[in-house]
Amino acid sequence: MRTQRSLLVVLFAGCVGLFAACTPVPVTPTTTTVAPGADCTARGPGVDLHGCDLTGANLVIANLTSADLTGANLTGADLTLADLTNANLTNANLTNANLRYANMTGATLTGATLTGATLTGATLTGVRSGGITGTPASLPTGYQISNSYLIGAGVNLTNANLTDANLTDADLTNATLTGVQSGGITGTPASLPTGYQIINGYIIGAGVNLT
Repeated sequence: MRTQRSLLVVLFAGCVGLFAACTPVPVTPTTTTVAPGADCTARGPGVDLHGCDLTGANLVIANLTSADLTGANLTGADLTLADLTNANLTNANLTNANLRYANMTGATLTGATLTGATLTGATLTGVRSGGITGTPASLPTGYQISNSYLIGAGVNLTNANLTDANLTDADLTNATLTGVQSGGITGTPASLPTGYQIINGYIIGAGVNLT
């Protein structure tokens, strides 16, 4: 009897040891911090709206100075009288957007889609562009799209490639032409910045790229 009890004690102890060995070690949960995306309902100066779907949005008189609208979908949005000073609209979709009298001073429109966009009366001084697609419904007087660049008074054409561009009646008064590449230009602009001229299809003036 004593031997049987001893055997039972040994078996019980073995089972307890086996259970302890098989019990999983508690794992401390890890927390992964995910950077928040843009708040597409936010409005105001410097707001981050990159990649937001703002189709048909009412942004009349909105203050979007220095806003990040990179890749935003603004199809059919109403931006009448909106302040887009220094806003980044790189690769934004502005198809059929209403930009009447919007202030776009210093805005970036590189790669933007302007199909059917209305820009009547918009202020475009200092605008950077290139890679623009689509034909706007209207542009301010004296402005045009050539070589996928917005061409007009006061625009920023730094390092633009205007090779083979048609500049017929283009108003380039006070435009920034530093680093501009050209050659094969056709048409006669209505005006050029002081000190610039077109010779044999090239823009000639301070800081242009003639390489």
